[in-house]
Amino acid sequence: MVTKEDLRALSDTIHAGIRTEVTALKADITAHGSRIQAVETTTQATAAQVEASILAISRQGNMLLALRCQTEDLDNRGRRSNIHIRRLPEPTEEEDVEATRKALFQEIQGADAPESMEFEQTEQIDHAQQTAHQEISYA
Repeated sequence: MVTKEDLRALSDTIHAGIRTEVTALKADITAHGSRIQAVETTTQATAAQVEASILAISRQGNMLLALRCQTEDLDNRGRRSNIHIRRLPEPTEEEDVEATRKALFQEIQGADAPESMEFEQTEQIDHAQQTAHQEISYA
């Protein structure tokens, strides 16, 4: 038969086990609270760094855009003395690009056209978009 002493001993053993588990749970909760606080602090610092990085990237994008504009301006300055005539019909086999150029400028200048005009180069440029027409570039 079970005595009162046996029941008290069993109850004390159960209470001791529960106290041990509650103490362990308190320690775990405290540790998790510390970790959560560390994560929140790190998240705030990271958010500030991300914001600074976004601002820096935006500034760099603006600087790249300015550099691209300056580069285009320099490229255009190099081409200012060039003449590009687009959408001319393809010359026939008897015609060549040089003859087309001469005829075009004589027609534009009319009676004031000089007998000869010097060009560094005359070239026909083929573009994939232009199927039935050509572009002639004069430098």
